[in-house]
This record gives sequence, structure tokens and C-alpha cells, in this order.
Amino acid sequence: MLEVGSLSTRNACSLSGLFDMVHIDLNSQEPGIEQQDFMKRPLPEDDSQKFDIISLSLVVNFVPDAATRGQMLERTLSFLRATPSEDQAAPFEDFFPSLFLVLPRSCVDNSRYFTEARLEALMGTLGFAKISGKTTQKLAYSLWKMGGTPNNSAKFPKKEINPGKTRNNFFITLDRSTS
Repeated sequence: MLEVGSLSTRNACSLSGLFDMVHIDLNSQEPGIEQQDFMKRPLPEDDSQKFDIISLSLVVNFVPDAATRGQMLERTLSFLRATPSEDQAAPFEDFFPSLFLVLPRSCVDNSRYFTEARLEALMGTLGFAKISGKTTQKLAYSLWKMGGTPNNSAKFPKKEINPGKTRNNFFITLDRSTS
């Protein structure tokens, strides 16, 4: 498992014993967390350098611009195995390869330009299908399984969906026609 934006090596996933963990963060504050920018991480040369799952928990919303947010989501495709590793295959094949995504709830339910439906459409364009989701008072959790056919010509421009003065300006753009 690759945990991007890792704050601790002692979280539930790390302590579960289910994963060989790789922790990265822009500003590592703890031993065991490599200081690295996911967007500059070298692309894997073979399957041994890929992952069954990537965690982007409260990471995408801190990316400063909408186009780079989309590029980050698209970049995860290069780091996920096409099929689960042998040790994950039997009990978890219905869940891997996958992307765990956490956003502030306000990003998907109080934005002028973004909604849960728009996120699902964007992720579907990348070949992900949502297999689980949970929304709390402050956060929107989702687990996306990779395996669908990506649409290599899709575009998700900035588009007002929910007008209103009290809404925020969060959005993610994606232009796969130039990828």
C-alpha cells in the first residue's frame, strides 16, 4: 500500500498486518515516512514497484489547482498493479487494485463546481468503480476499484453545477485528450 500524505506509521492500515506499507509526504515529520512529492515520484518500471492500493486521504484537496488534482488522480493509474499481488489475490481480489480517497465533505456537497456525481463520473473516466463510500459530518470517504476501461478522450472542465453565494469553489478538472 502506498500512503500519500502520510502523517503516521502507526495508523490502522499500517498496524493491520495486511499490507507492506510505503509512506510518503511532502514534509515528513516522522521516521519511516519518506519525504517525497507523489507527482515527482519516479514511475514504476515493473509490477514489483506497483501497489495493490493507494491512499489519498485529505491530499487531493490540498493540491493548489484543479488541473493538478485531476493529474494526481490520473497518475495513480501508473502506480496500481493490473491485478492484486499473490498475497492479496485470494481473500481480497474483489477490492484490489484500488484507490482510497478522502475529501472534506464540503468538497462534494457544498461546491459550486463539484458534486459526488461529478466525482463518480470523473473516476469512471479513469476506469475506477466505486465499491464503498461513507460520509460523516466532516469527511467523504470512498474506495474505488480500478478495472474499468478508461476513456482516453474525456474532458472535465470547470462548470458551475450548484450556484450559490454560500458554496465553495472546489473542483477537479481533467483533460485526458492531451494525456
